[in-house]
Amino acid sequence: MTEPEPLRWNMTLPDGQPLRWGMGNDFVWNGKVPARYYQPEPTHTMSQNLIAADLAPALVTEVIADITATRAKMPFVQPLAADAKKRILEKGLGNAGLCDLFYAAAQENAGQLAASFPMAAWQQDRNFITQFRPIVEALEKLASDARDTLTAAESDDYAAGREAYDDLKRSAVGPAIEQVRAVMRERHGRRNPPPAPPSAA
Repeated sequence: MTEPEPLRWNMTLPDGQPLRWGMGNDFVWNGKVPARYYQPEPTHTMSQNLIAADLAPALVTEVIADITATRAKMPFVQPLAADAKKRILEKGLGNAGLCDLFYAAAQENAGQLAASFPMAAWQQDRNFITQFRPIVEALEKLASDARDTLTAAESDDYAAGREAYDDLKRSAVGPAIEQVRAVMRERHGRRNPPPAPPSAA
């Protein structure tokens, strides 16, 4: 806030009116202009503020420990090797409906399956899928929402940085602002159009 001025004879107050007798008990000899005559300085707020949250380091540690503990409860969770994933993708995804038909057909004609057909292992996989799918969907929803939250916070960060750059770009000095200017020129600077081809003779 602006520092109040000392009162002077025949002065003009900050609101534009002249100093005169009887203006109030807060006008005293050798005093200062009362604070009520000054407009409060405007508060600059972020033009974009999608996320406004604090995350304590202790909570970060706790959540990561919870995730680690959750994974430890599912020792069967494993990443696929690149070649194994490639072979799976080559066969296509989204085959749940067709697999249900495969299974129904096998149940209808169980006697025609090879004696060595691994029906028990197949049934185990199908039971596992039914039980594991809701867990995966819940984790995917959490991961998607968490990623969106991080994206929103990073967008706030960039929006505030751009506003700061608009204030600084003309007269600020220092190695950091010079690097920023170079990056912004590369990203948004005008590029000379290619020269026109020579006209045909």
